[in-house]
Amino acid sequence: MIKKSCLGCNRLKTIEEFGVRTRSVDGYADRCLECCRAESRERYAKNPGAGRGRANRYRARYPERVRAAARQAARANKAQRRIDKVGIVARNNDYVNAIKLATGCVECGFKGDEPWLLEFDHVRGTKVEAVSQLVAGAYSLAVIQAEIGKCEVVCQRHHRMRTIARMQERRRTATEPAEDGPGV
Repeated sequence: MIKKSCLGCNRLKTIEEFGVRTRSVDGYADRCLECCRAESRERYAKNPGAGRGRANRYRARYPERVRAAARQAARANKAQRRIDKVGIVARNNDYVNAIKLATGCVECGFKGDEPWLLEFDHVRGTKVEAVSQLVAGAYSLAVIQAEIGKCEVVCQRHHRMRTIARMQERRRTATEPAEDGPGV
C-alpha cells in the first residue's frame, strides 16, 4: 500500500485519501481530501458569495458546456429521477384523493369511497392545467394546491352537466347579435 505525507496536516496517509492531480509528479494532490475540505469550508465561511459569483460567471461564459453537463447528468441519473418521480406522483395522488373524499360533491353531496368518481371543476381564476395533469407531472404540492383553490369538487355526472351548460352559454352568447348602443 502506497503512503504519502500530507502538506496540510503533516500526517502519513494512504494514496486513496488524496485527490487526483494530473500535473503533480505522482498524480495526486499535495494535501489530503480532509484538509482540502476543511480549507474549502473556511474559505466559504469567510466569503460565501465568492463561489456563487464564480459559478455565475462560468455559466454566462460557457452556456453550451453547462447545458452539455446538465444533459449528461440527466442521462446518468435517469433511473433515479424516474424513481423519484414515481414517489412524488404517489404522494400527489394520495393528497388529491384525500381532498376529494373529504369534500365530496358540492352539488349532490356524494362522498363515495372511490376518489375517481369525483373530479375538480375549475370555476374560479384562470386554469393553468388540469389537476390530474399536475399530479401526473410530479408538480409540487404548492402548485397543485393553488390549482385546487380554483376548483370545486363535483361528481362525474355534475361535472359533465356543468361543462355542457357552460359550453351552451358560450355558444349562445357568441351567436347573439351585438346590441346597438344608445342613439343609434
